[in-house]
Amino acid sequence: MTDIEPAIQRELDRGHFSTPVEVVASALRLLSSNKDWLQENREAINERLERRFEQSHNGETYPPSPASPSTSEQRPSCLRARLQPRGKSTPQARGFSP
Repeated sequence: MTDIEPAIQRELDRGHFSTPVEVVASALRLLSSNKDWLQENREAINERLERRFEQSHNGETYPPSPASPSTSEQRPSCLRARLQPRGKSTPQARGFSP
């Protein structure tokens, strides 16, 4: 069994695909789409990285803003609820203060 076979089997077990060929075809479409997007956006990505490196080199970096929401706060409430550990629904219940 190759390293990829368990991943294919997991996808089949989830029920989204009925054959290994469908799993591989979907993966190849996604890979192609990602490569196309990177190729189309390569210049803009490189320009942005260069600008950030230059800012960093010049000491123009900024600490995270305390007012900016964390990733977990940006999630829709339905996802936050699903990601909460069972029996402890809030950070405060787990001993964390806001």
